[in-house]
Amino acid sequence: MPLMAAQANRPELQLLLACARLSPDFARVQDCASGNLDWRKVVGAAEYHGLTPLLLKNLLAADARLPEQQMKQLEQNNARTVRQNLLLTSELLRAVSYLSEAGVEAVPLKGPALATRIYGDIGLRPFSDIDLLIRPEQIAAAEAVALKLGYEPEISIPAAHRDRWLKQQCELTFRRAGVSRLEFHWDISHPHFALGTGVDDFWSRSRTVQIGDSKLSDLSEQDLLFTLIVHGTRHGWSRLMWLVDLAELLGSLPHINWKLSAANAEKRGAARMIATALVLVRKVFDVSIEDGEMESAYADAAAPKLANAVVEHWNQSLARDDTSDLEPSPMWRHRWIMQTRENREQRWTYALRVMSMVGEEEFGAARLPGAMSPLYKAMRFWNIFRKARPKTMAATSAQGKS
Repeated sequence: MPLMAAQANRPELQLLLACARLSPDFARVQDCASGNLDWRKVVGAAEYHGLTPLLLKNLLAADARLPEQQMKQLEQNNARTVRQNLLLTSELLRAVSYLSEAGVEAVPLKGPALATRIYGDIGLRPFSDIDLLIRPEQIAAAEAVALKLGYEPEISIPAAHRDRWLKQQCELTFRRAGVSRLEFHWDISHPHFALGTGVDDFWSRSRTVQIGDSKLSDLSEQDLLFTLIVHGTRHGWSRLMWLVDLAELLGSLPHINWKLSAANAEKRGAARMIATALVLVRKVFDVSIEDGEMESAYADAAAPKLANAVVEHWNQSLARDDTSDLEPSPMWRHRWIMQTRENREQRWTYALRVMSMVGEEEFGAARLPGAMSPLYKAMRFWNIFRKARPKTMAATSAQGKS
């Protein structure tokens, strides 16, 4: 049994972990499903963690019994996931076709490409948007295509601040009819993440993936692995499906150059980040890398502590009555991310950039001329302070104003 299973002290979490694989231990699934469970929480948490398709598939395969109402809810949630995935897959193929006609190179990130490549079934891995990696010099051309496809910018960036905005971001988001969301990425993490991603080299190593009758560009195995780890770290591994992605990918990577991976991790200041991900996936799913080049990753003393913090968050979130939103607080996530950084310089760079970057909330609050742009940073600082206050303090403050 995976080491981390003992630390999953919520029976609902134990069941989710048991079902969170393409080929689980069905005896363990049955054992976990027969325990004293709050099935309402199981269904809600599975939806949040992106595990509804795998949970339903594996409960049925294990002939596990659950209340009729929760089974019906699982089936409804799964049907909604399949419909959404089919819609977004169609939108992805349409967007890539139009981008290609406009001379814009695009590589899908996660979404249908990941579901097809790792799960072999686009219905088994939920996704909620279309993510495409493009070259920075083709941002304007990609925006024109998005508008042609009927998408509108999610945020209106003041012209006076556009260049500054693009320098501190890694993506632009568009929406169509309030349903489909299209994101153009020119990097896999924001500059404030203080990480050298080496994304410029992804293009020369790209491969292809077959989605239906179409062949699309795709990331190399090495770049996909790195991208999944960076993405999971950015979000504090708050959703289990991201770790499932990593576990299933690692199980299918017999030819990866681990010496090169270790060298790149060291070069980009990502060694602890990768160590934490590898320790976490080993302890949760008993998946590890049998290669001497990665011994240093498993030897990082900080990695087990960071992995334990993630599982403890999963446990604590399932203690809540409402499981519709199990997202960690921004402060928890920022503190956790800072601990994945390897030295004081990286941590200070991350903290300073988080404090000074201007986001949608600041632009939405006011439209300032270029000369007054420093005021956005003051607004940013206030927004971070406001969100960091304990809930009891915020409630007391609100009562005093009423």
